Amino acid sequence: MLVYERGIGLSPDFVAHLTVRPGEGTTGRSYLEQEPTWTDDILADDSLHLDDRQRTLISREGYRGVLSVPILIKGQPYGALAVYWWEARVPDPPQVSLLVALAGQAAVALENARLYQAATDRGRRLATLARLHATLTASLSLEDVLDRVVQSVVDLFGSSVSRLWLVDEGGRTLSLRASAGAMTTVGGATQMPVGEGPMGRIVTTRAPLLVADLREDARAVNGERIRAEGIISFAGIPLLLGDRVLGALSVSVRERHPFDEEDLGLLHSLGSQAATAIQNALLYAETRRSLEETRALLDVTEILNSTLEPQRLLKRVAIKIAQVCAVDRCTIERWEADRVLPLMSQSADGRRDPRMWAAFTTLPSQPPREVPAHARAIETRRPVVIEDAVASDLVPVEWPRTFGLRSTMVVPLIRQDETIGVMSLDYCERPGTYAPWQVKLAVAIAGQLVLSLENARLYGEAQERLRETGTLLAVGEVLSQPGEPAEVMRPV
Repeated sequence: MLVYERGIGLSPDFVAHLTVRPGEGTTGRSYLEQEPTWTDDILADDSLHLDDRQRTLISREGYRGVLSVPILIKGQPYGALAVYWWEARVPDPPQVSLLVALAGQAAVALENARLYQAATDRGRRLATLARLHATLTASLSLEDVLDRVVQSVVDLFGSSVSRLWLVDEGGRTLSLRASAGAMTTVGGATQMPVGEGPMGRIVTTRAPLLVADLREDARAVNGERIRAEGIISFAGIPLLLGDRVLGALSVSVRERHPFDEEDLGLLHSLGSQAATAIQNALLYAETRRSLEETRALLDVTEILNSTLEPQRLLKRVAIKIAQVCAVDRCTIERWEADRVLPLMSQSADGRRDPRMWAAFTTLPSQPPREVPAHARAIETRRPVVIEDAVASDLVPVEWPRTFGLRSTMVVPLIRQDETIGVMSLDYCERPGTYAPWQVKLAVAIAGQLVLSLENARLYGEAQERLRETGTLLAVGEVLSQPGEPAEVMRPV
């Protein structure tokens, strides 16, 4: 479609509606045939194709004679230059030659302007890349890094939307981690299997993907968001670090944009910087997380070593375990053969619900292996994660209602290859997911907890032996006193 760009002598209403398909009228024909084209009376010329809309516009404007010449840049049609006369008129050869010469000058000027604009845009893009490199290396916060990457993409490509997805741990799913440039609040999928949608395909193939019109692409998974944002053309690249794919970065522009080698080169440069910065941020976050886990484990160990009195010990440690593992509640129970001994249940904020504790201690005891979650923990010797306790068949149906249970992680307490109980970490307010660090920390805490429970048990037994010995000594002392047997046996 040819659209009006600049002119003089025509009414604003006319130019506002002026569009010409290649081959229509003198202008469309000159563009298509790359030759000067004219008519003495455009409305009376049967050789010209005009639809009813164009005839109405021309009739209302009032011109008759037209001369159009193509604007050619490097032999390719770029547009057209046209002049109009109010009366019927055939242009003479000098007028045609003059307009052809003006079109040639226009082509040179337009090409120079295009090259200048391209050079300016390239300089601006390179400056943006340089700024991005400086800002990415200045931060080790993963969220900051991701936000700066997508914002830089929008700065590079103008009216666009940029989205950055990372591969989740395990490599089976992608999660949306950052976006920029959106003009609406329409959402869309934020997680998808690797291989699904354009981004999933990029991660699977580890190759760039270009889509001329995303609205017509069957692989697109967020159709409503695409339409709301007015997105048309799409380009995406994988975020690679050596032979490892971290995720994918995309840009979607609000016009039909044929992405060229320079565009892809910029995206790849930006993606390489982003992949390195993301890896550094992930390593930093992992190191910080490890330090926090170590500090949390030390806090729990300090409590476990602070006393051998079971009740004082368990209350303090259950609260601390719920806090450091970022859950709502920690519950500890011990098993003796098929008997279940409730030891402690505490919320992270220290609240203790007497009704729930009464239910916990008076509920008909089920042998451990009759509770599927406990049986699985015994068999696998690994934590059992239940993200939806209401829908799961791994816990008794009455537990979610009785204990306000939404999600739970059952961690076996193992002593010398024997499972002696479990520690349950629960979400009560709403269902939750358990991150790998929570599972890892819970296992480490469970090991320390078993040692402490065993020490407390041995301490209790020692105290009992001490009481027994004291009693025997007291009896022996009475028996050693002289006197009548009846008088001696009474204090005994």
